[in-house]
Amino acid sequence: MKCKYFFLFLVLTTFPMILNCSGSENRSTVTTMAGAAGSNSLQAVAEPNPAKVNSVIRATFIGGDKENAYGTVKIYDSTGHEVKDGVLLHTDVGVYEYDWNLCNDKNTKVANGEYFADVKVGLPGDSHTSRIKIAVLR
Repeated sequence: MKCKYFFLFLVLTTFPMILNCSGSENRSTVTTMAGAAGSNSLQAVAEPNPAKVNSVIRATFIGGDKENAYGTVKIYDSTGHEVKDGVLLHTDVGVYEYDWNLCNDKNTKVANGEYFADVKVGLPGDSHTSRIKIAVLR
């Protein structure tokens, strides 16, 4: 009986990501803005979402000294336990990526379910964090 309720919970919480009304399928976008107009901001995206094999976490840092910014990511399961952490690779001016292979730090495949990625990008003393929800459905 508990399994049936868990499945219903999983379907109801991931359904909005599968049917994204913005017209962009397989995409989960969270934007965090900081300060007044013209200040630094961060936009983070995970694609594809839901993920089957891997998920590319892409962060765009707007404002400030984009060339010298750094990026990190920490991925948590639905209970809040850290599953994986890594460094975002600088791919373009202000654009950072991390290719998550859906494995934990022990290189074991994670189970189906919801995961959260805390993406942190910025300059020393001025960083911004954004949280993305990623569904893993194999």
